[in-house]
Amino acid sequence: MLSDESRRNVYDLDIDERLRPLSRPVGISKVDLPQPHGYRFRAGNGNPSQARIHFSIDMFCRLWYDLDMPSLTAKRIDGHTYYYARYCQRVDGKPKIVRQVYLGKIEDLVACSEQVHVPPRPLETQVASFGDVAALWDIAQRLDLVPLLDAVFPKRAQGLSCGQYLLLAAINRAVAPTSKLHFAEWYRSTAMPRLLPADPALLSSQNFWNHMDLVTADQILDCERHITQRLIDQFQLGLRALVYDGTNFFTYIDTRTPSELPQRGHNKQKRNDLRQVNLGLLVSTDFHIPLLHRIYAGNLHDSVEFRSITEDLAAHYRDLAQSCDHITLIFDKGNNSAEAIESLAASPFHFVGSLVPTQHPDLLAVPRRQFRAVTTPRLEGVEVYRTEKKVFGRTHTVVVTFNQNFWMDNCRA
Repeated sequence: MLSDESRRNVYDLDIDERLRPLSRPVGISKVDLPQPHGYRFRAGNGNPSQARIHFSIDMFCRLWYDLDMPSLTAKRIDGHTYYYARYCQRVDGKPKIVRQVYLGKIEDLVACSEQVHVPPRPLETQVASFGDVAALWDIAQRLDLVPLLDAVFPKRAQGLSCGQYLLLAAINRAVAPTSKLHFAEWYRSTAMPRLLPADPALLSSQNFWNHMDLVTADQILDCERHITQRLIDQFQLGLRALVYDGTNFFTYIDTRTPSELPQRGHNKQKRNDLRQVNLGLLVSTDFHIPLLHRIYAGNLHDSVEFRSITEDLAAHYRDLAQSCDHITLIFDKGNNSAEAIESLAASPFHFVGSLVPTQHPDLLAVPRRQFRAVTTPRLEGVEVYRTEKKVFGRTHTVVVTFNQNFWMDNCRA
């Protein structure tokens, strides 16, 4: 038994008067002292900013709880220590334990703490194509492409816009060409649902072609002019040299189609059994950016179409010349014709073409000793002979080139 004097030690402590109306008791959940202590607050030392209050707290037989957070309590059962989290609230003005959660032994607490830093194993994994579509999406964002397309191809605000359909189709064609029947399936397999959220039902083949019916040929040309100018301004493309060439691509369009574009011709992919469409493309030598295109019937020779394209190129020159004063057009011998050369000669373009060697035996007879080596690093090993000759009714500068390595490769072939 402890006497009253040994059970109670008295301390004088100052307390700010502002703390007097305590909203809740402040204390601890368990007191572990060598002997019971009491606290007595006595009145004033004359300091007007402080006052002393006289009351005592016997901590020998009382527990204090923080009512805003749980307390950790240990219980010893059969020689083992178990831990609980206790939640306390005031009930009828008195603190009462309203919830108790079993936490386990100390080893269990340590194990749980270590497992927090280990990420849980995924229940499901979805793999989506990201890098290629994200790069193309970023370029489209930098060009502000969708608003530009929507300005040319307007429609009412319902579902996806024509510009969004065209952008999705362009990205699909660039990274993983598929039919419009599998368009929605491709969309779901990429990161596009995050970049351009859309209901996959809107990406059905029927919905896509319904929107393409709103696009006219004149609108496509108008859109091409706007995109070309924006590309030049945004990426500072060099236009000193432009390359034009014609190619073709085969299609699986029905043989009995009434369309005039798909026709049978000399297909460059050796698919002469299928109908093809011809494509003429003008690109910059700087990054090979398309600047102008023309689609024509698959059975029309490139040189025939090039005659009419030269007129379009001359008209297109005025738009391109705003960014470059002198533009050189480069094309291959498949586009040669007297009419095309005459049209280009009357245009503001400088141009470089190609000749068929067998049609100019006099140039082939020039001896090697009259050739001069080119000092440009990119043309190391190339020799040239320069002269003037009348070609297609006009006198032009002709440059004959000889490459020893190229000649030996042809001999071995």
